[in-house]
Amino acid sequence: MPWAQDVWRSADGSKWELVTPAAEWSPRAAAGLQFRPDGSMLLLGGSDGLLPPIGNGTVFNDVWVSTDLGAQWTLATPAAPWAAREGLQKLTALYGDANTVLLTAGEAGYFGPYFADVWGAHHVHASSPPSPACSCQQQPATS
Repeated sequence: MPWAQDVWRSADGSKWELVTPAAEWSPRAAAGLQFRPDGSMLLLGGSDGLLPPIGNGTVFNDVWVSTDLGAQWTLATPAAPWAAREGLQKLTALYGDANTVLLTAGEAGYFGPYFADVWGAHHVHASSPPSPACSCQQQPATS
């Protein structure tokens, strides 16, 4: 089963409109998608399939930004400082400014390793030319 790189949108969940049949990022599954207060979107990580015959075992730690509701995507960084992963969770931070995003958990394969880390990114934006534009840092765990 090949992975896709299309983007769709819906206002009500029953009627869907194709935004783009082929986004700039490579086909993938299990990526994180974060909507931000400024209307932009982030696509984080994912994989192209981990077990034969699905894929070749590549997991990603790239970050892509769209500022036009998913029609065009720009690479913010090809390699964020967090380990490549799929199935990650992302949260809009409950503290700080509206540009803060938290990323936590995920896995590097169906059978691990599994991650229990937390990363914060501030002021993630599209850059031209592509460069490590997200200032990510690992956040301390608290209980």
